[in-house]
Amino acid sequence: MDALAAIAPLGMPDDEGGMNANTLKAQLPAYLAAAAHAAVNAMDVDDFSDAVLQWWRTNGRAFPAWAAAARVAVAFSPNSASCERVFSLLRVMYGEQQSGVL
Repeated sequence: MDALAAIAPLGMPDDEGGMNANTLKAQLPAYLAAAAHAAVNAMDVDDFSDAVLQWWRTNGRAFPAWAAAARVAVAFSPNSASCERVFSLLRVMYGEQQSGVL
C-alpha cells in the first residue's frame, strides 16, 4: 500500500484530497468485503463495464479514497509506460487472485 504513494494523486495528504496510503489502508478491509460480493459477468465487456460502473455508483461513497483511486487508475492511458508500471506494481502487491475484485 505504501508504494502507491509514489503515484502523485494517491500520495496527497488527507486534507488535500483524502486518498493517501493511510486512508486507502483504513478502507481496504471493508472495500474488499463489499467487492467480493459483487456480481460481475467478466465474459462480456459491456456487462462487465456496466456492472463495475454501477457498483461504484452504489458503493463509491462508502469508500471515497478507493473511488478516487479507481478514477485515477481508469484515467491512465492503457498503452503508456507509466500506467504499465502502476499496473505491474498493483499486480505484485495484490497478485493474480485479486484480478476479479472490483
